[in-house]
Amino acid sequence: MTSVLNNSVQYLKGVGPRRARLFQRLGIQTVKELLYYFPRKYQDRRYFTPIAALQEESLATIKGRVLAAGLLRTRTKKQLFRLIVGDGTGKIACTWFNQPYLKENFKEGEEVIFSGKVQRYRTLQMLNPEYEKLSGKGNDLIHTGR
Repeated sequence: MTSVLNNSVQYLKGVGPRRARLFQRLGIQTVKELLYYFPRKYQDRRYFTPIAALQEESLATIKGRVLAAGLLRTRTKKQLFRLIVGDGTGKIACTWFNQPYLKENFKEGEEVIFSGKVQRYRTLQMLNPEYEKLSGKGNDLIHTGR
């Protein structure tokens, strides 16, 4: 009798031949190999870092209020969308490249959580951070605080 762990991933519920081929590209052919396939990175977003305590080249999660938002053009005609976020301890810029549609997503005074790498370009900033808006309805966050 063969062990269930040695069965092909294709026979798991929700995994058909098509998805099994995708798993095979990752080197996963059996249920056992799937169980021992771990994520390449893990981000702990349970704790917020005050903006004043941010350090260059660190991964951080901050919670702040949108103070200003706007589109900028570079010398090469590319568009930057930049937010200035403050939390009472300081301010930081969050910048996205070639995503002008984000201007419609944020309003001044709105409270938002940002996660990403802190980098220095003249001042500290977060480039292309992931974000979650706080709606004020309680614990409806997907990625943060867990």
